[in-house]
Order: sequence, then structure tokens, then C-alpha cells
Amino acid sequence: MGRQRTRMEVWLGCGVATLAVVVVALTITIIVMVTKKSDTLPAAPTAPASTVSTVASTTSTIAPPPADPYQQPYNENLYDTIVRQNLAQQADISTQLLQEFQPMNIRDNLRWLTKTLHVAGTPENAAVMKQLGQQYQSYGLTLKTHDYQVLLSYPNYSMPNTIEVQLAGQMDWNLVSNGTAQLLGPPEAMQQENDSRALNWWNGYAKDGVATGRLVYANYGSLTDYVLLDSHNISLQGAIVIARYGDIFRGAIAVEAERRGAVGVIIFNDPLDYANDLPASDTFPNTIWLPPSGAQRGTLLQTDGDPLTPFYPAKPYTYRTTDEATLRKEHAMPNVPVTPIGYRDALTIFQQMTGPEVTGDFAQWKGGMNVTYRMNGGDSTFRLTVNAFTDMRTITNVVALFYGADEPDKWVMFGNHVDAWTFGSIDPNSGTATMLEMARVVATVSNRTGWRPKRTLAFCQWDAEEYGLVGSTEYVEEHLKLLENRAIALLNVDNINGNVTLAAKGVPLLYRALVDAAAKVP
Repeated sequence: MGRQRTRMEVWLGCGVATLAVVVVALTITIIVMVTKKSDTLPAAPTAPASTVSTVASTTSTIAPPPADPYQQPYNENLYDTIVRQNLAQQADISTQLLQEFQPMNIRDNLRWLTKTLHVAGTPENAAVMKQLGQQYQSYGLTLKTHDYQVLLSYPNYSMPNTIEVQLAGQMDWNLVSNGTAQLLGPPEAMQQENDSRALNWWNGYAKDGVATGRLVYANYGSLTDYVLLDSHNISLQGAIVIARYGDIFRGAIAVEAERRGAVGVIIFNDPLDYANDLPASDTFPNTIWLPPSGAQRGTLLQTDGDPLTPFYPAKPYTYRTTDEATLRKEHAMPNVPVTPIGYRDALTIFQQMTGPEVTGDFAQWKGGMNVTYRMNGGDSTFRLTVNAFTDMRTITNVVALFYGADEPDKWVMFGNHVDAWTFGSIDPNSGTATMLEMARVVATVSNRTGWRPKRTLAFCQWDAEEYGLVGSTEYVEEHLKLLENRAIALLNVDNINGNVTLAAKGVPLLYRALVDAAAKVP
């Protein structure tokens, strides 16, 4: 399913702005603000003599409980004066930063970021990364780019993946999945989605090939589900497994099936989990829920980073310690064909299945489709065809630096990826559009007031994240020592989804900062 930019931008006008305010407020809370201009500190005020009270005992005297140092100037010392000045300055800068934000700028950023389908390692994504760097430079930030040569995976867009069935006693093969989604949305959005490649369903690093065999349903494809099948002597040897998303990583679904002898894997989104068990009329574009032809793309890679250069940056001079055949043999990526499908096609497949119903120990395996859920396809034979290939491609990370005044070698980092399976209007570029506006706001306020943060702000835009955190992992592998010495905090600004409720996660050290930042949102 491609993006629906027209509908989403109306919603993002509120949502993105809210996230931007929270993120910047959090930035202000984390970073100790200072100015570039040297201020002369006033002399500490002279405190009056303390008043001592005599109590009943004739051998001791005590002072009254100390007053609040921030309310009683006579108790203030030089340190308190500095703290008071810094807090007042931070409050003023925080207000200016928040007021400088322009939601329409975020909208405009999102428009150009999502103008084309930009999968990692393609010319389209390289163009987006280049323009992104130029945009940061136009704000006055220092730009650094980092290239890597990595192994990526792509579908054959002209030959989508297919699933066919040969019913028992028949010779003909009937198509039950054509491997593509239906274009949805208002007319303007459908016109903007003029790239048919966005409709293809595929998984990164899926094995190219054809799998033929009986069909076995494996619920969520978790280890628990496979063990339950084992306990009932249901073999996967030579079978194609069909499982639903929602419990474990898709790559683990495929690997566990392959280890039990499966020759192919089909993964679908059940409406019980992804459409709130609603009818098709109550799904996108009428609501936020996944429509029948929506399918979840994603990587099947079991590791992070370039699979050929574990623990080393994927530079041209780096020795490749393994190869694709070995990786598939060792289950780092599947050695059988795998494809995702929407529940539109899953419904058709289950309608062709004639095996026993899911009952007894398997009763919880029933989903939300209006069909009888069965354990297998009976005597019918299924054929899964996956058209995919791998290739060595160049990816580029963009890091834009706004240097700090006091500790420029200490970094507060903001991170997000840019690549997407299709246009990426939500994941990830709702976050990228916000980061660009954050950089503009910081630079604008700095130019206007002379203020600079104490530490350097690093705006990090990663490439090839969708394939398995490839860009960010390679960057860490190349700059591990530098990051150990410089990185102070990292805020992941990935995407905006759900409603306007803030949901944030972080290390305990940042809990108070998160609360304080959220309190600044109007």
C-alpha cells in the first residue's frame, strides 16, 4: 500500500507540530544553555548577620530552619546567582525556540522528502539524501557524509510475487495472490501515488525462487506455535507455511519454519490484529485501520548492519568475512522463498483450504477473517513464486553538526533514517521533516540572539535502516571510539503515528527531562 499524503498531511499538521514542540522542549531540558557572549557575573550579595535564637537549654543555640534560597535573597551565594541566571536564560531561549516553529515548514519538508519512492541504495534515495544535506547546509550547519558499500535486496517490480493453488484432482493452477496492493485514497492522493512499484508486496532478503508443496497454518509462527505443531505430530517437511504477523519478528517466523523443513513461507496481516476486527468499509482510507490489500513489508535479516561485514564498517577496503550463500545456510537470512500478503489474499487462500478446523489446543489460532480457519490445505498443492535479487549498493549517512559553545566535542544526537519501502510519509519522514525544522529553528534563534547550546547538536540521518539498521550500525562500527568519547545523549526521532497522545521511552536518566519537556507543550 502506498502513501496517502493528502489525508496524512492534514493530520500531520497537528501531530508533527506537537512532536516538534516536545522534542525541542526535551532538547532544551537536556542541554545546559549558555551564550557565546561572555557575561560578567555580579559580585555575590553580602548576606546579613544570621539571627540566632536561644532555646530553653543554656548550653546550645540553633539557627532557624533555612529559608528557600530561591525566594530569600539574603541566603543567595555566587553559585545560586549563576544557577538563577542560567535558568532564566534557558527559559527565555526555550520560549523563543518554541515560538519559532512553523508547522507549515514541516509540511513542506514532508512534501519534498516523499515526492518519490526512495528505497535504500537507489538513485531516488541518493537524491533525497543529497538534498537533505544541502538543506542542513543552508541553515548554516556543518555537513559530513559517510558512504558504505552494503548488500541489499530488491524485488523484481515487473514480476510481483505470486501464490497459486492446484486443487486436489485437478491439473490447472489457480492464482490466489498477485502480489500487489490496491491503490486507495482520495483522488489527489491517488494521482500523487503515480509509481506502481509502491504496490508490490515483498520482504527484504527473501530468497528468489519457487516453492511447491502442501500448505500448513502456523498461527503467529512463534516457537511456541511450532512446538505445538510438533507435539501433535504435524510435520512441516516439504510444506509451505502460512503465518500471521503480530507476535514475533518476521525473520524468526521464516527461520523456524525453515529449520523444520518448510520450503516456503507466507506471512499475512490478520484483521483481528491490524484492522480491529472491523469490516473493510471501516478501514483505510475511511479510518486508520489496515485495509484488506495492505501488507507489511520488512526485512528478514536476523542481524543488524551489513551482513557481509559484521563488526567492521562496510568500506570498499573492508574484507568481506562471509558471503550470501553462507548467510542463508546459517539462517542469518532465509534460504527459502518468503512473501507478505494482505488479508484480502489470505482470505482467498483459506477459502481454498480443506484440512481440519483449528479446534481444541489450536482454538486460539482463529483470527478475524470471515472464513473457517483450517490447519492445512488438505490435498491441495500450493505454489509460491518470489522474484527477488541481492546487490551491492552504496548508501550514505548525512550528519549535520551545530557546534556547541563550551563543549563542542560533546554531542547531543538526534537520529532518524530516511530510506523507506515506498514513499515513507509516516515511517520515517514525518520524523525527518521535523528534524529539519528543528535545525532551522536552532540556527535562526542562534543568529538572532547569539545563543549557542553548551554542547554540539548532531542531526543524524541514517540510510538503509529498513533493511536492518544498516546505515546507523555501519556508522557506529566506523566511529565507535569517537562516539564513546563524544556522545552524551541520543534522541530517536523516527515517525509519528497513532493519536496526539505522547508516548516516549528512554533511559531512567532522561525520565525527568521527558516530563519537563512534555509540560512545556501548550
